[in-house]
Amino acid sequence: MQIPKPASGQVLIKVECAVINPSDLYMMQGDYAGTFEYPLTPGAEGSGTVISSGGGIMAWSLVGKRVGFTRIAEKAGKFSIGGSYAEYIITNAWQCVTLANEVTWEQGACSFVNPLSAIGLLDKCQQYKAKAVIQSGAASQLGRMIQKLFKANGIKVVNIVRR
Repeated sequence: MQIPKPASGQVLIKVECAVINPSDLYMMQGDYAGTFEYPLTPGAEGSGTVISSGGGIMAWSLVGKRVGFTRIAEKAGKFSIGGSYAEYIITNAWQCVTLANEVTWEQGACSFVNPLSAIGLLDKCQQYKAKAVIQSGAASQLGRMIQKLFKANGIKVVNIVRR
């Protein structure tokens, strides 16, 4: 196995946990827009320990830290560098968040896609001055985040569970 080498501003992470988001499944099924260079390891986000830096103050400051991360950002729609389902991954230092010791690897691996989706939905609902919303995926992790976030912000949620 060849371990990737981080460039300036990047970090090398030993992956501990990676989640499966619907977008990961779409990508693996070929139903995700973009330009793909194969072979390519899937996985959009995960958690692990930063084991080396390619240089730069931000990257250097993460060495030895537990982080949640997203796969490296490339040019819009391009996917050529491995994702979070690999044993080791490189990503930009700015695409990492440090994890407190009490945060599990599983929790840390879910630091981006669902939380940012819930926050984005809340922001849009607040722009429209919504008093209530209906969601059809209420039993999912994203659905549960939406319930808590919207309740805390005074927006009623009608929850539909699909099974």
